[in-house]
Amino acid sequence: MSIALLAMVCGVSSMQAQSVNMERYITLNVNNGATIQLRFCSDAADTKIKVVTGESENTLTIGNDWTDVRSYTAKANTLTVYGDVSKFNCSANLKGVTGVDASHNEPLQELVCSRNNITSLDISKNTELTVLTCNNCQLTSLDLTQNTKLVKLDCKENALTSLDVSKNKQLGWLNCFGNAITSLDLTNNTELESLFCFRNAITKLDVSKKRKINISKLSYEQTYFA
Repeated sequence: MSIALLAMVCGVSSMQAQSVNMERYITLNVNNGATIQLRFCSDAADTKIKVVTGESENTLTIGNDWTDVRSYTAKANTLTVYGDVSKFNCSANLKGVTGVDASHNEPLQELVCSRNNITSLDISKNTELTVLTCNNCQLTSLDLTQNTKLVKLDCKENALTSLDVSKNKQLGWLNCFGNAITSLDLTNNTELESLFCFRNAITKLDVSKKRKINISKLSYEQTYFA
């Protein structure tokens, strides 16, 4: 192979390595003009991602550690993050974020979207998700049936009336306090170690077979345990 051809091949490989994966993305519904704060993490070092809102585009390089908080001014009613983001945090934007669509980032492993003005959350395509933090939103329902790898769930202080974790057999940490849940079936959650379920409408909860559960991490109020 000639030196010129080798240089061309290396150049193409380098460009491919540095390019943003535009087929993988997360879209936020936002209020135009709002300041949106985000944090990112990838599986690999030197991963390029692109943040797009309206005509504004920002490209940055991230690694396998969480970035510091990055602030973006919404130039439209959507903000989209393109690239191989494995962990995504859009929390504490309050009324600035009104929706999260992660369906085009199926390999996503961790989603933190707490303290936003979100009324629904569809994570059915995110089958690799292991951590979900969606507390202090306005969620009335949460479908976790496709998220079988989930190990940590924080959905406290929403408006949930029910919570089905029967498919989440790897779940080890669950915080659902401050909802309106009337019953909670933990039969299949044999890995559960920490449970916070007070300030709900639960009157009876069977934890008799939860041998891994740490009593000091079992928080409840006016609930009868079998």
